[in-house]
Amino acid sequence: MPVVATPADSGPSLNSRSLSSSQGGWITKQEVLAGWGDWLSTTWQWDWWVTLTYDPRKVEPASSTHTAVGWSLSERHWHEWLADSVGDSQSVESIMPGVYWLRGREPNPYRYGTHFHALVGGVGTEVSRRNAWASWFNRHGMARVEPYDSRRGAGWYVSKYVVKELGDLQFSPNAGQYRIRNED
Repeated sequence: MPVVATPADSGPSLNSRSLSSSQGGWITKQEVLAGWGDWLSTTWQWDWWVTLTYDPRKVEPASSTHTAVGWSLSERHWHEWLADSVGDSQSVESIMPGVYWLRGREPNPYRYGTHFHALVGGVGTEVSRRNAWASWFNRHGMARVEPYDSRRGAGWYVSKYVVKELGDLQFSPNAGQYRIRNED
């Protein structure tokens, strides 16, 4: 089961009572994914849909026995990319303290490291997606930084990490304070 970190007042979970089962019993994976996808797509205002993948030609082996980028190194690369691209919301020197994100990560043995899918919000219009793309591409490999469009399903796609056995899903520490409050 993946490790899931959610903002302080969280949304759906694997044992959520707010997700009703179409079968009247156990909640299916598809229902969990639909609940998370709906929640991610309507609770934040995302700016970017991001995919970051390692290119084996750009991976420098950590040692003779560690030839792939592991979990802790990929974590460091993620934060370096954020700092270069938009200002990492975890750093004191952040140039854009309003940046928040949700990141799914999974091992990718065919690409010599892990693989990221992420939603990023709070990005100013003066921030260049092209520069964000180049920041990852020039160092590590394949990158896509696209404008977020809720109709294209990125929230549902990232939600797959909720049920992936070897993946993880993490929110930036400040994501909870940027939630859209929908009062009924």
